[in-house]
Amino acid sequence: MIFVLFTFISIEKSLVLFSALYSAGILYFIFRFNVLRQTSLRLGSSIIFSFFTFGYIFCLDRGNVEGFLFFFLLGFFWFFQKRNLSTAAMFLAAAISMKLYPLVFLLLFISERKYAEIAFTLLLVLMLSFGSLYFHHGSLGENWYFISHGLGAIKKNNPFLGEAPNFIYTGVSLFSAMKILVIKANLMPVIGRVLIGLHLSIVLFLTIIFSLYVVFAGAKIWKKVFVLVTMILILPQFSFEYKMLQVVLPLLFFLNDEDAKIENSRAAYRHYWFYLMVFVLLLIPKSYYYFPGFSGNGGTWQNISEAVILNPLLLLFVSLFFVLDAIKKKSWRVPETWGRDDVVLQEIENK
Repeated sequence: MIFVLFTFISIEKSLVLFSALYSAGILYFIFRFNVLRQTSLRLGSSIIFSFFTFGYIFCLDRGNVEGFLFFFLLGFFWFFQKRNLSTAAMFLAAAISMKLYPLVFLLLFISERKYAEIAFTLLLVLMLSFGSLYFHHGSLGENWYFISHGLGAIKKNNPFLGEAPNFIYTGVSLFSAMKILVIKANLMPVIGRVLIGLHLSIVLFLTIIFSLYVVFAGAKIWKKVFVLVTMILILPQFSFEYKMLQVVLPLLFFLNDEDAKIENSRAAYRHYWFYLMVFVLLLIPKSYYYFPGFSGNGGTWQNISEAVILNPLLLLFVSLFFVLDAIKKKSWRVPETWGRDDVVLQEIENK
């Protein structure tokens, strides 16, 4: 419904207005998240985190709706941490109505047994999704038919099964990284036709263990958000670079984690700087080497770089480290403490 308003002005003006609106919204919430007290430093660092990351620049270049979706997710997390859960649910519903993958953030509500907020979010999603179809030409049924069959065409015309075995979708999907490694290892004749099934099996496994981690692990909020962002970035078969905007979400919580800064142990100090470097690597472009013989979704131009492998593997390994660390420390939440803000998360030994 939001984007119908842009159709009343010219394409050039609508693009400028569209980009200005979501950019201002992003800056507003990141400024609110920023805990620096000096105004100049707070504003300067907020501008850097808002407009100088690879994901934002890529999104701005493409004019993608991911910018507005990111604004809604920032609003969700801002009100979520302020415990204004009803408002947080409205922002999350707006994000889900644009693209389905923010559904994974409902796991945060599940981890706190906020079932009323979950129901409220899903109800708003249905109202926004189907209500917006009335603003398009044709009937509600015709518009739904167009959307559902358009998704079917994408699945039917899967480039991996087509006539271009070296076709790779650029982005951050684990599937693209797997396909490059299989081709480079000359394993296409062996496992090429089962690679999609193998990928789906890995996706199912990672979805289960990451979901259990978010719901049950007694971990810091920034680690849970990192794992959730990893799910939405690497698990879909197609996941493009503009989605790297979402890496800023766990970064904001990480920078606000005072415990990580004041711990005196040498191991904690090393971990802090390691995580900081992980965020830096994820937020900058890394296309320094292009694989010969591969064509990307830009056509015949060879634009598949090492970033297609590095980004998903870095996200995957760090998230798995969080899961294994929680298992090692036996840091799991007592079910009776779900939803209680006054309860300190406990470490539970497996009996």
